[in-house]
Amino acid sequence: MARAPNVSTFLAHPFWIVGAGIDVLILALLFSARTKEAIVSPWDVLSWRMCVLYGIASFFHTAAFFLSTGRQRFILLFHSLPAWCVLSIVYVHGFGFDPIVHQAAERHLVQNGFLLPATMLYRGQYGFVTMLSSVTHLPVALMDRWLVPLFSLILIAATTIISRKQSLSFFLVLFLTPIAALTFTIPFHFGVVLLIASLPLLPDAKERRIHILLWSLVLLALVTHPLIGIPFAILVLYVTHVPRIWLCLMIPALFLAAFGRSLQFDPESFSSSLSALFGNPTLWSVMFILIGLWSYKKYCLWKEPSMRGMLMIAIGCFLSAIILALFVRLPDIISHEQFEFPLRLLSLLPIFFIPAWTVLLDKGVKGYLVASTLIALLMTASWYLSYPRNDGWTAPSMSDESIRLVREIEQKERGRSYAVLSPQMVSAAALQEFGFERTIQTVYGPRYFYAIPTGGELYTQYLYTLQQGITTSTMREAFHRIFVDEIVFVVPTSSRFEVFHFSRTP
Repeated sequence: MARAPNVSTFLAHPFWIVGAGIDVLILALLFSARTKEAIVSPWDVLSWRMCVLYGIASFFHTAAFFLSTGRQRFILLFHSLPAWCVLSIVYVHGFGFDPIVHQAAERHLVQNGFLLPATMLYRGQYGFVTMLSSVTHLPVALMDRWLVPLFSLILIAATTIISRKQSLSFFLVLFLTPIAALTFTIPFHFGVVLLIASLPLLPDAKERRIHILLWSLVLLALVTHPLIGIPFAILVLYVTHVPRIWLCLMIPALFLAAFGRSLQFDPESFSSSLSALFGNPTLWSVMFILIGLWSYKKYCLWKEPSMRGMLMIAIGCFLSAIILALFVRLPDIISHEQFEFPLRLLSLLPIFFIPAWTVLLDKGVKGYLVASTLIALLMTASWYLSYPRNDGWTAPSMSDESIRLVREIEQKERGRSYAVLSPQMVSAAALQEFGFERTIQTVYGPRYFYAIPTGGELYTQYLYTLQQGITTSTMREAFHRIFVDEIVFVVPTSSRFEVFHFSRTP
């Protein structure tokens, strides 16, 4: 890492203090912007001035990083809070649908000690959250919400300290990496944290203690989410035991074996599948990968086993994303969710180029002032792009209105069996309020009494009725499939929800 000549390390102290002071101001502004309303993006309630403040704080932290000699990893710890905790702070009821589903499962596990159907999927996160909740006596939802943003900070810092060979620039590169996975908790993101935390350890993988730690992280990732556990396991296998290029082909092979029952061959859909996979790329992610590849070429990084392994695994994930998008269609998943797994595999690609960027900063930075300015601009752009925007891809969050609505429906329909065909965040409110134990009988078997995308048929019925219109005919069809006394249909409007109640007729 290039250092400014003849600059005493005490100069880093005022830079660090100013940067930390601005971070405290950003956190205060985030808490003041907390909302219970349904918003699509945190930028709906945050001013553009937040990006200016974040950029200034990034400049001072980066300058302090270059000027100090032994405190770099600790200086940047302060900047992680405003970097990765925006969603956890701003969204009072939590961000997104998937986190609420997982929180409901974790609450059930705490209350009952088991989950049905029994499966190892997600158990890594569920076990970790329930253990923390039991030890701290804090609510499961609170532990879940803060698990990834705060645990990532602690674990990655710890592995950076443990590593003997990893440059301290690694921690700085994290702020440049376009990864939304550090901003909210779901099992896949928890797995991403485990993968990132392993990167500083890979150069020391032959050491016994590091070897054991790496395989422990792999095991935890495998029982958290195989989508990240499989590439992670192949990467560690490559670095520790089998340094063979053909290992990257095991990743798509294992995914094909895992999804064997969902394979389909429909050449007519190939074009639309590839469009769904590559039709909305993030420019910074593409640039990050290309600059990482340039670093591989310039510094001959493929000669180092761990660096060569990461490049091979990136190729394996890229091929797997294409194969899954073309040939795998999962049952009980609505059409616009079918490409979620391939898109997640693509989102992993920048992570494998973090070490290449680390080498680039170590060997390519000349002059701390210009470098700090440029890196601060890139950090700000990455920060903005790591959070959802009003681009049509993100649904509004859960709100006070949706919670009030599910309570009103429950009160009105008390004593009768009923189903609710509703938008997904109203169903999320029901999961939060009632858990997922309540089911109704349908022609498809027992189903949750609110329409949820992962439940498949009821949500498909909801979308079909929205498209065809709420008529006697469409509701008669719904009652033929759903064996309840009442069906409640919820339609979102610009300001509130419209609710329609239908009773089964003889």
